[in-house]
Amino acid sequence: MIAATASGDVMPGELLVTSGLNGASGTIHRYRRLDYGGWVLTAIDTMSGADAIEGVWIDHTGIRVGNDAATHSGSPPLNRIGHYHAGAHA
Repeated sequence: MIAATASGDVMPGELLVTSGLNGASGTIHRYRRLDYGGWVLTAIDTMSGADAIEGVWIDHTGIRVGNDAATHSGSPPLNRIGHYHAGAHA
């Protein structure tokens, strides 16, 4: 996902990639495009409570992540959306 809006220290145009092991806190890897067109990793945010992270959405209220714990043995085993306010997710 390419961020179209900024929240907290996420910048418009950053590439956001989610990853994580089932049952462990997921992460958002943030990449920024350099002048020559390549990408550089600028931050890794740990999303506590997102133990089966499946995507990210950012708007003016914060960061939301999809959590597919019903399929991937999370705790609790529920599919849900987690909402993180700027600065509260790391």
